[in-house]
Amino acid sequence: MFMYTVKSGDTLYSIAKKYNTSVSEIIDLNYLTNSNLKVGQVIRIPEMYTPEDEIYLPQYTNYIVKKGDTIFMGNNE
Repeated sequence: MFMYTVKSGDTLYSIAKKYNTSVSEIIDLNYLTNSNLKVGQVIRIPEMYTPEDEIYLPQYTNYIVKKGDTIFMGNNE
């Protein structure tokens, strides 16, 4: 679960869609009695996944060590 601050234009539906959850799960988690949201309101969102645009996957390449290579990285690299 994480906390989300409601922004202008947000709806329960748009928030649920963005975070791959359902409106009813957000309502239940926050004990909401209606679907009205206020800008600046902080609500709980069930953390079921990390949005794709927030995933950081480092890029790696394979390197075959050659005779004479060292692990020292000088100013040229």
